[in-house]
Amino acid sequence: MLGRLHDFVTITNYQVTPVVGVIPSPYSFHLAEEEVSLVVTIPFNLLAQPANFEERWRSLPAPYEPVPVIYYKEYDGETLWGASARFTQVFISCLR
Repeated sequence: MLGRLHDFVTITNYQVTPVVGVIPSPYSFHLAEEEVSLVVTIPFNLLAQPANFEERWRSLPAPYEPVPVIYYKEYDGETLWGASARFTQVFISCLR
């Protein structure tokens, strides 16, 4: 474990504390399926390039207002978006 980012409250009103660490590669993940449905690996250099993500407004059910959401370009058939993308952006900004 390298450290933690500040707590976030997601648009679904969950409080999340992202933890940053190093995992040796290759690694055989054993998922708790009630918590995690998929592990995706994306090269860091792609995540750090501003050309690979954008912020879009996402509509929510009434009475909530639309919110800005980060979407990365698809990589290996998957798209990093939402809270995970926001955590990634904050981590990258900490490194800068």
